[in-house]
Amino acid sequence: MFGIAKIHSDQRSELLRQGLDAWRGRFSDRIFAFTEQAALVYGELMGEASRSGTALAVPDGRIAAITIVNRGRLATRNFRDFYSLPMDVINPWDD
Repeated sequence: MFGIAKIHSDQRSELLRQGLDAWRGRFSDRIFAFTEQAALVYGELMGEASRSGTALAVPDGRIAAITIVNRGRLATRNFRDFYSLPMDVINPWDD
């Protein structure tokens, strides 16, 4: 939503907003929230990253925590920032 909200309101932004609404409807039962449990896991991940001198961006830490709490697998091209975390990471775009 941020990407849509930051561009000037025009026909393109309206099409993007409609696409986002359609996507949310299609995947609503598979979108996981940042819960209290995820927040606790996030704190652990960020603390470990800090102690080890490894950079972990706030959004990446939140994504990882949500994935771990829901026992999911993360599909991303950004393998580099997630490979060392305690979860399954796959790159479906990799050959």
